[in-house]
Amino acid sequence: LNGTSAARLFLRLFAVFFGIDLVLFLYLFDREKVSAFLKAHAFVVVVFSAALFIAQMPLMTGGIPEGLDTDFHAVRIWGIAQSLRDGYFPAKVQSGLQNGYGYATGIFYGDVFLYFPALLYLGGLTIAEVYSIFVFGMNLLTLFIAYYSFNRIGKNRREAAVAAAIFEVSLYRLVTLYTRGAVGEWSAVAFYPLILLGVYEIYTEEEQKKKGWLFLAIGMSGVMASHVLATVMSVCVLLVFFLLAIRKTLTKRVLLSILKSVLATVLLSAYFIVPFLDSFRDGYVHLVSQYGNESLHGVFLNQLFATNFHTTGDEIMNNAISPMHLELPLTFGPATGVLFLIAIYLLLRLRGEDRGKKKRRLLFIAFGLTALSIFFYSSLFPYARIEEHLPLVAAFFDLFQFAWRLMSWTAALLGLLFLFVLQVVREGKGSKWVQGTILLFLFLFCYQAVNYNSDYSNHAETGKEIVDISRTGAMKLGYAEYAIVGVNPLESDLKTSAPQVQIGSLFQKGLSATAEVDVPKEEKGAFVEFPRYAYRGYHAWDARGKELAVDRSTGKVRVLLPAGFTGPVHIDFVQPWYWRAAQLLSLLFWGMLVYEGIRITFCRYGKRSCFHTR
Repeated sequence: LNGTSAARLFLRLFAVFFGIDLVLFLYLFDREKVSAFLKAHAFVVVVFSAALFIAQMPLMTGGIPEGLDTDFHAVRIWGIAQSLRDGYFPAKVQSGLQNGYGYATGIFYGDVFLYFPALLYLGGLTIAEVYSIFVFGMNLLTLFIAYYSFNRIGKNRREAAVAAAIFEVSLYRLVTLYTRGAVGEWSAVAFYPLILLGVYEIYTEEEQKKKGWLFLAIGMSGVMASHVLATVMSVCVLLVFFLLAIRKTLTKRVLLSILKSVLATVLLSAYFIVPFLDSFRDGYVHLVSQYGNESLHGVFLNQLFATNFHTTGDEIMNNAISPMHLELPLTFGPATGVLFLIAIYLLLRLRGEDRGKKKRRLLFIAFGLTALSIFFYSSLFPYARIEEHLPLVAAFFDLFQFAWRLMSWTAALLGLLFLFVLQVVREGKGSKWVQGTILLFLFLFCYQAVNYNSDYSNHAETGKEIVDISRTGAMKLGYAEYAIVGVNPLESDLKTSAPQVQIGSLFQKGLSATAEVDVPKEEKGAFVEFPRYAYRGYHAWDARGKELAVDRSTGKVRVLLPAGFTGPVHIDFVQPWYWRAAQLLSLLFWGMLVYEGIRITFCRYGKRSCFHTR
């Protein structure tokens, strides 16, 4: 696994020859269809290529940029690979981490998308290589989801492609991707446009659209599979919207769609929800903010449209007296300011006209939601007063660590705002003005993204490897939010109830451990305590397979032994049956969803009816 294995060479050769074979196949056997497709989608292909190239720029320097959290997420990938090698799937508690104690990132932090790079790592690629491939894959997925969502909303491929590109190269998304290295957050952001699509279709008047609830459910499930805080934040965003549109929300059709979406989200995400809630109720772990006081992390309004910023983000905390050049680039750039001005102009200039009234209403809603989202994380929001007078509400806000996390939602709303600006421009000015607007914003957003990437590449530290796993990686776990409070993982010895309890050889593999124990006949209340975090799911057995009692109250796996016990004590982590049942339930519904998607696609492009079988 050091980057020189035969498996690594095989994977690289397979990728090269697969690409060559695919190009040859398309050229020799499907040339006409490919040519027709490229001709019809030339603009989309060019915009996608440009956006993807810009989004990948910092990874073209021959090394991996060292974001603030990149090493933590690299260790997560390594931990999943280690757990899979040790025979644990899914890797709810990752073996090998925290000095062998195991670490429950799989329980408290969505990691579905990290299994792909973990498998590539097991195939012989290095952590740096699989991380680069993962970034490319998620950038591509973000583009396609945004394009599909905006195309379905606006019904125009070109405009949807540009809106998706604007979302892809949004400055805050790039900051999250590179400066922060926040893998979970930028993975979750990929599904925000799908959530917007779901809400749009649920609340529009077009009754023939009956899939809004499903898009909303898939989007929320994708977010939950990536980042817990993003999930909570997305729920809050949706609740605010539901309250703002309360009259429409309380209609039978909308309420039914929301309930269906909630139920579908629970079924699709049961594999994560059940273990999370089951383990969270133990109260052993501390999921609290390391910073607190959200008022210190609000964004100054002049930051939002800044052109000069500190791309490497040496400081992540800001307050009323800290220089902004030391902070993260908490900005959307001047392109967003231009977009706001044009939106305001259109709303004022065309006010009162009957033509395009519905589209102007959508533009007003998108503009209002975007502005409201900015207000919530700006320095204007009264976080200090809330903390003083409403401590419980302030404690909830502190869970997000930083108010500016909401900027990711602003980035998605900006794509929607741009889409509605184009629709209003077409109604009022014609298609030529639309083309000019597209070119203007495509240039502005791409230019400021290239400017950020160039400056970041010039100043960021890069390396051939993200972290030396063999030496320090297993302990690089951020603030150890999911470690059990009061347990020191550096203590690796077995503990017994008394010196008279003799311990022989100790064998450890993954999360399991076996120790020879000899308890005197007169010793009552004997126990042996293993160096493992006592997450829910640990069991113990003797040599005959008889289960022994486990005490988890100390935070470590303590096995209670009867007087006179002699022989091996074996412990291992076994997921409860209801965790497995939840995983099978989610797998079943995801399978049904994929099957239905394939069936509809086959029927559509195969020119067959989807409703008649023989």
